This record gives sequence, C-alpha cells and structure tokens, in this order.
Amino acid sequence: KVIWPMAQKSLLQHDSFSCDKFGGGKPFPIPRIGWEHVGSVYIDGKMRQGDVDILKRAKQPCVVIPHDLHQGKTQGTDFITNK
Repeated sequence: KVIWPMAQKSLLQHDSFSCDKFGGGKPFPIPRIGWEHVGSVYIDGKMRQGDVDILKRAKQPCVVIPHDLHQGKTQGTDFITNK
C-alpha cells in the first residue's frame, strides 16, 4: 500500500499476460519465438514441458506487432491490447 504507489511511477513493466489487469504493463518489444519466455527452464536442452503447456493454454492479451522485425530492428513496433 505504501511502496507500490511510488514504484509504479518510475518503472517499466513488461507483462504480456496481465497487462490489462494491473495497468501500466507493456508487451515485450519483440514477439515470442515459439514458447520461449523470460525465465525458461531447460532440462537436457529442452524447455520444461509443464511451462510450455501453461503458455499454450494462457490468453496473451497484450501483443507486439513488429514492423521491422525481419530486418532485426525493434523500433517501429506497435503495442495492442486484445480486449
């Protein structure tokens, strides 16, 4: 109740899943490649299947639309919210 009101004014929050619930969240600046995600756990060179299954079932309300991704650029991206 004390820290969050101050912190939310000076942070950048990347969140593609709950951006529409808490406000202020932005999707990651590049689209997901397959089921890769920040914090992916790899076991014997493969992503942990339970994590992949959760992502497959989850609705991702905030996505990025790249304009120049094929050129390796992240500028020129639009963020949309699927509501």
